[in-house]
Amino acid sequence: MIDRELERVRVMTKVGFVGVGLMGHGMAKNLMKAGNDLTVIAHRNRAPVDDLVGLGAMESQTLAELSAASDVIFFCLSDSSVVEAVVAELKPDLRAGQIIVDATTARPQSTAALQEELKERGVDFVDAPITANPEKAELGQLTSLVGAADEVFRQVEPLIQSYSATVLHFGPTGMGHTAKLMNNFVTQATGQLLALSYSVARQAGVDWTKLHAAMSGGAAKSGTFEKMITPALEGDYRGHEFTLANSWKDIRYFAEFAESLGRKPTLVEGVLDSLEAVNDAGFGDRYVSEMLDPEVDAKLNA
Repeated sequence: MIDRELERVRVMTKVGFVGVGLMGHGMAKNLMKAGNDLTVIAHRNRAPVDDLVGLGAMESQTLAELSAASDVIFFCLSDSSVVEAVVAELKPDLRAGQIIVDATTARPQSTAALQEELKERGVDFVDAPITANPEKAELGQLTSLVGAADEVFRQVEPLIQSYSATVLHFGPTGMGHTAKLMNNFVTQATGQLLALSYSVARQAGVDWTKLHAAMSGGAAKSGTFEKMITPALEGDYRGHEFTLANSWKDIRYFAEFAESLGRKPTLVEGVLDSLEAVNDAGFGDRYVSEMLDPEVDAKLNA
Protein backbone atom coordinates (compact mmCIF):
# COMPACT_ATOMS: atom_id res chain seq x y z
CA MET A 1 0.00 0.00 0.00
CA ILE A 2 2.72 2.46 1.01
CA ASP A 3 4.84 1.56 -2.03
CA ARG A 4 1.90 2.23 -4.36
CA GLU A 5 1.27 5.60 -2.71
CA LEU A 6 4.94 6.57 -3.01
CA GLU A 7 4.95 5.55 -6.66
CA ARG A 8 1.89 7.69 -7.27
CA VAL A 9 3.65 10.66 -5.65
CA ARG A 10 6.65 10.14 -7.94
CA VAL A 11 4.41 10.07 -11.00
CA MET A 12 2.51 13.24 -10.03
CA THR A 13 5.21 15.68 -11.07
CA LYS A 14 3.16 17.76 -13.50
CA VAL A 15 2.20 20.80 -11.45
CA GLY A 16 0.08 23.79 -12.46
CA PHE A 17 0.09 27.07 -10.55
CA VAL A 18 -2.52 29.83 -10.59
CA GLY A 19 -1.52 33.03 -8.82
CA VAL A 20 2.26 33.51 -9.00
CA GLY A 21 2.13 36.84 -7.22
CA LEU A 22 3.78 38.06 -4.02
CA MET A 23 3.69 34.66 -2.28
CA GLY A 24 2.96 32.37 -5.21
CA HIS A 25 6.19 33.13 -7.06
CA GLY A 26 8.39 31.65 -4.34
CA MET A 27 6.10 28.67 -3.89
CA ALA A 28 6.08 27.91 -7.61
CA LYS A 29 9.84 28.36 -7.88
CA ASN A 30 10.45 25.87 -5.08
CA LEU A 31 8.02 23.37 -6.57
CA MET A 32 10.08 23.52 -9.74
CA LYS A 33 13.40 23.33 -7.86
CA ALA A 34 12.16 20.10 -6.27
CA GLY A 35 12.08 18.52 -9.73
CA ASN A 36 8.47 19.04 -10.72
CA ASP A 37 7.36 20.08 -14.21
CA LEU A 38 5.70 23.46 -13.69
CA THR A 39 3.06 25.21 -15.78
CA VAL A 40 1.89 28.69 -14.80
CA ILE A 41 -1.02 30.76 -15.99
CA ALA A 42 -0.47 34.24 -17.37
CA HIS A 43 -0.53 36.84 -14.56
CA ARG A 44 -1.20 40.58 -14.64
CA ASN A 45 2.28 41.13 -13.23
CA ARG A 46 4.63 39.81 -15.91
CA ALA A 47 7.80 39.84 -13.79
CA PRO A 48 7.15 36.66 -11.74
CA VAL A 49 5.83 34.77 -14.77
CA ASP A 50 8.79 35.75 -16.92
CA ASP A 51 11.19 34.79 -14.13
CA LEU A 52 9.65 31.32 -13.76
CA VAL A 53 9.55 30.77 -17.52
CA GLY A 54 13.21 31.74 -17.59
CA LEU A 55 13.88 29.02 -15.03
CA GLY A 56 12.12 26.40 -17.16
CA ALA A 57 8.40 26.71 -16.43
CA MET A 58 5.82 26.55 -19.19
CA GLU A 59 3.20 29.30 -19.53
CA SER A 60 -0.43 28.57 -20.39
CA GLN A 61 -2.69 31.24 -21.81
CA THR A 62 -5.87 29.57 -20.54
CA LEU A 63 -6.93 27.52 -17.55
CA ALA A 64 -7.98 24.74 -19.91
CA GLU A 65 -4.39 24.50 -21.19
CA LEU A 66 -3.04 24.54 -17.65
CA SER A 67 -5.40 21.76 -16.55
CA ALA A 68 -4.41 19.58 -19.51
CA ALA A 69 -0.75 19.95 -18.54
CA SER A 70 -1.20 19.31 -14.81
CA ASP A 71 -1.92 16.50 -12.37
CA VAL A 72 -1.89 18.77 -9.32
CA ILE A 73 -3.01 22.41 -9.56
CA PHE A 74 -2.01 24.96 -6.93
CA PHE A 75 -3.90 28.19 -6.20
CA CYS A 76 -2.54 31.22 -4.36
CA LEU A 77 -5.29 33.78 -4.84
CA SER A 78 -6.79 36.78 -3.07
CA ASP A 79 -10.07 35.46 -1.66
CA SER A 80 -12.82 32.85 -1.85
CA SER A 81 -14.74 34.60 -4.61
CA VAL A 82 -11.70 34.41 -6.89
CA VAL A 83 -11.12 30.75 -6.00
CA GLU A 84 -14.76 29.96 -6.78
CA ALA A 85 -14.52 31.76 -10.13
CA VAL A 86 -11.33 29.93 -11.09
CA VAL A 87 -12.81 26.56 -10.14
CA ALA A 88 -15.95 27.33 -12.17
CA GLU A 89 -13.79 28.08 -15.21
CA LEU A 90 -11.56 25.06 -14.65
CA LYS A 91 -14.31 22.57 -13.90
CA PRO A 92 -15.23 21.55 -17.48
CA ASP A 93 -11.59 20.66 -18.15
CA LEU A 94 -10.80 18.83 -14.92
CA ARG A 95 -10.39 15.05 -15.00
CA ALA A 96 -10.70 12.31 -12.40
CA GLY A 97 -7.57 11.86 -10.31
CA GLN A 98 -6.50 15.49 -10.36
CA ILE A 99 -5.92 17.36 -7.12
CA ILE A 100 -6.34 21.07 -6.43
CA VAL A 101 -4.28 22.54 -3.57
CA ASP A 102 -5.56 25.94 -2.45
CA ALA A 103 -3.07 28.12 -0.54
CA THR A 104 -5.49 31.06 -0.45
CA THR A 105 -6.78 32.30 2.90
CA ALA A 106 -10.39 31.43 2.20
CA ARG A 107 -13.79 30.79 3.81
CA PRO A 108 -14.02 27.23 5.19
CA GLN A 109 -17.68 27.11 4.16
CA SER A 110 -16.71 27.80 0.55
CA THR A 111 -13.90 25.24 0.72
CA ALA A 112 -16.24 22.50 1.94
CA ALA A 113 -18.73 23.29 -0.84
CA LEU A 114 -16.01 23.15 -3.50
CA GLN A 115 -14.80 19.80 -2.19
CA GLU A 116 -18.30 18.34 -2.51
CA GLU A 117 -18.74 19.83 -5.97
CA LEU A 118 -15.41 18.52 -7.28
CA LYS A 119 -15.73 15.11 -5.66
CA GLU A 120 -18.47 14.34 -8.18
CA ARG A 121 -15.82 14.63 -10.91
CA GLY A 122 -13.27 12.53 -9.02
CA VAL A 123 -11.17 15.60 -8.19
CA ASP A 124 -9.84 16.20 -4.67
CA PHE A 125 -9.71 19.69 -3.17
CA VAL A 126 -7.05 20.35 -0.54
CA ASP A 127 -6.82 23.54 1.51
CA ALA A 128 -3.24 24.44 2.41
CA PRO A 129 -3.04 28.12 3.40
CA ILE A 130 0.35 29.50 4.36
CA THR A 131 1.92 31.75 6.96
CA ALA A 132 5.11 33.86 6.82
CA ASN A 133 6.11 36.35 4.11
CA PRO A 134 7.39 36.58 0.51
CA GLU A 135 11.01 36.20 1.62
CA LYS A 136 10.17 32.94 3.39
CA ALA A 137 8.26 31.81 0.29
CA GLU A 138 11.37 32.35 -1.84
CA LEU A 139 13.48 30.43 0.68
CA GLY A 140 11.00 27.54 0.90
CA GLN A 141 10.40 28.22 4.60
CA LEU A 142 6.64 28.73 4.82
CA THR A 143 4.30 27.09 7.30
CA SER A 144 1.44 25.25 5.60
CA LEU A 145 -1.84 24.46 7.38
CA VAL A 146 -3.42 21.57 5.50
CA GLY A 147 -6.93 20.17 5.30
CA ALA A 148 -7.24 16.91 3.37
CA ALA A 149 -8.23 13.28 3.71
CA ASP A 150 -5.31 11.22 5.01
CA GLU A 151 -4.63 9.45 1.70
CA VAL A 152 -4.78 12.67 -0.29
CA PHE A 153 -2.52 14.41 2.23
CA ARG A 154 0.10 11.71 1.76
CA GLN A 155 0.00 12.34 -1.98
CA VAL A 156 0.47 16.11 -1.82
CA GLU A 157 2.69 16.38 1.26
CA PRO A 158 5.98 16.06 -0.70
CA LEU A 159 4.87 18.87 -3.00
CA ILE A 160 3.85 21.14 -0.13
CA GLN A 161 7.12 20.36 1.65
CA SER A 162 9.04 21.78 -1.30
CA TYR A 163 8.14 25.33 -0.20
CA SER A 164 7.48 24.74 3.51
CA ALA A 165 9.63 24.47 6.61
CA THR A 166 6.60 23.17 8.53
CA VAL A 167 3.61 21.21 7.22
CA LEU A 168 0.70 20.73 9.66
CA HIS A 169 -2.18 18.40 8.76
CA PHE A 170 -5.25 19.63 10.69
CA GLY A 171 -7.74 17.07 9.39
CA PRO A 172 -10.15 16.80 6.45
CA THR A 173 -10.72 19.43 3.78
CA GLY A 174 -11.71 22.76 5.31
CA MET A 175 -9.70 22.40 8.51
CA GLY A 176 -6.62 24.09 7.06
CA HIS A 177 -8.61 27.20 6.19
CA THR A 178 -10.36 27.07 9.57
CA ALA A 179 -7.03 27.02 11.41
CA LYS A 180 -5.66 29.80 9.20
CA LEU A 181 -8.53 32.11 10.15
CA MET A 182 -7.67 31.61 13.83
CA ASN A 183 -4.06 32.49 13.09
CA ASN A 184 -4.91 35.54 11.00
CA PHE A 185 -7.42 36.86 13.50
CA VAL A 186 -4.63 37.03 16.07
CA THR A 187 -2.01 38.50 13.73
CA GLN A 188 -4.28 41.04 12.03
CA ALA A 189 -5.96 42.13 15.26
CA THR A 190 -2.48 42.56 16.72
CA GLY A 191 -1.56 44.75 13.76
CA GLN A 192 -4.47 47.06 14.52
CA LEU A 193 -3.61 47.17 18.23
CA LEU A 194 -0.02 48.12 17.42
CA ALA A 195 -1.05 50.77 14.89
CA LEU A 196 -3.40 52.37 17.41
CA SER A 197 -0.93 52.12 20.29
CA TYR A 198 1.90 53.76 18.39
CA SER A 199 -0.39 56.37 16.85
CA VAL A 200 -1.53 57.44 20.32
CA ALA A 201 2.08 57.29 21.52
CA ARG A 202 3.12 59.63 18.70
CA GLN A 203 0.35 62.09 19.57
CA ALA A 204 1.21 61.95 23.28
CA GLY A 205 4.91 62.50 22.66
CA VAL A 206 6.02 59.05 23.83
CA ASP A 207 9.48 58.07 22.55
CA TRP A 208 8.95 55.21 20.09
CA THR A 209 12.44 53.77 20.60
CA LYS A 210 11.94 53.52 24.36
CA LEU A 211 8.42 52.15 23.93
CA HIS A 212 9.81 49.53 21.54
CA ALA A 213 12.44 48.57 24.13
CA ALA A 214 9.78 48.28 26.83
CA MET A 215 7.54 46.08 24.69
CA SER A 216 10.49 43.98 23.50
CA GLY A 217 11.23 43.03 27.09
CA GLY A 218 7.70 41.88 27.88
CA ALA A 219 4.70 39.93 26.65
CA ALA A 220 3.80 42.56 24.01
CA LYS A 221 6.60 41.27 21.80
CA SER A 222 5.43 39.12 18.90
CA GLY A 223 6.18 38.29 15.30
CA THR A 224 3.78 41.00 14.16
CA PHE A 225 5.44 43.47 16.53
CA GLU A 226 8.87 42.66 15.08
CA LYS A 227 7.65 43.04 11.49
CA MET A 228 5.80 46.29 12.10
CA ILE A 229 7.57 48.27 14.80
CA THR A 230 11.26 47.39 14.52
CA PRO A 231 11.58 48.59 10.88
CA ALA A 232 9.37 51.62 11.61
CA LEU A 233 11.97 52.95 14.05
CA GLU A 234 14.22 53.46 11.01
CA GLY A 235 11.44 55.00 8.93
CA ASP A 236 10.55 51.77 7.09
CA TYR A 237 6.78 51.35 7.23
CA ARG A 238 6.59 48.39 4.84
CA GLY A 239 7.83 45.69 7.19
CA HIS A 240 4.52 43.82 7.45
CA GLU A 241 3.97 42.83 3.81
CA PHE A 242 0.24 42.23 4.06
CA THR A 243 -2.30 44.57 2.54
CA LEU A 244 -5.01 46.27 4.53
CA ALA A 245 -7.58 44.95 2.03
CA ASN A 246 -6.54 41.37 2.74
CA SER A 247 -6.45 42.05 6.46
CA TRP A 248 -10.03 43.32 6.36
CA LYS A 249 -11.09 40.32 4.30
CA ASP A 250 -9.53 37.84 6.72
CA ILE A 251 -11.15 39.43 9.77
CA ARG A 252 -14.53 39.37 8.01
CA TYR A 253 -14.05 35.68 7.22
CA PHE A 254 -13.17 34.97 10.86
CA ALA A 255 -16.24 36.84 12.11
CA GLU A 256 -18.53 35.02 9.66
CA PHE A 257 -17.12 31.65 10.66
CA ALA A 258 -17.40 32.34 14.39
CA GLU A 259 -21.00 33.46 13.90
CA SER A 260 -21.75 30.25 11.95
CA LEU A 261 -20.87 28.37 15.15
CA GLY A 262 -23.33 30.46 17.15
CA ARG A 263 -20.68 32.73 18.60
CA LYS A 264 -21.05 36.50 18.99
CA PRO A 265 -17.46 37.71 18.65
CA THR A 266 -17.97 41.28 19.90
CA LEU A 267 -14.21 41.71 20.23
CA VAL A 268 -13.99 41.56 16.44
CA GLU A 269 -16.23 44.59 15.93
CA GLY A 270 -13.58 47.16 16.84
CA VAL A 271 -11.02 45.51 14.58
CA LEU A 272 -13.50 45.41 11.71
CA ASP A 273 -14.46 49.06 12.25
CA SER A 274 -10.80 50.10 12.16
CA LEU A 275 -10.06 48.14 8.99
CA GLU A 276 -13.25 49.30 7.29
CA ALA A 277 -12.30 52.92 7.94
CA VAL A 278 -8.79 52.40 6.58
CA ASN A 279 -10.08 50.70 3.43
CA ASP A 280 -12.83 53.30 2.92
CA ALA A 281 -10.13 55.97 3.13
CA GLY A 282 -8.44 54.42 0.10
CA PHE A 283 -5.55 52.64 1.79
CA GLY A 284 -6.58 49.06 0.98
CA ASP A 285 -3.59 48.43 -1.27
CA ARG A 286 -1.14 49.65 1.39
CA TYR A 287 0.55 47.33 3.87
CA VAL A 288 -0.78 47.02 7.43
CA SER A 289 2.45 48.49 8.79
CA GLU A 290 1.96 51.61 6.67
CA MET A 291 -0.68 52.72 9.17
CA LEU A 292 2.39 53.77 11.19
CA ASP A 293 3.53 56.17 8.45
CA PRO A 294 3.06 59.72 9.82
CA GLU A 295 1.38 60.81 6.59
CA VAL A 296 -1.11 57.93 6.61
CA ASP A 297 -1.66 58.25 10.36
CA ALA A 298 -2.42 61.95 10.01
CA LYS A 299 -5.00 61.35 7.26
CA LEU A 300 -6.70 58.57 9.22
CA ASN A 301 -6.90 60.60 12.41
CA ALA A 302 -7.53 64.08 11.05
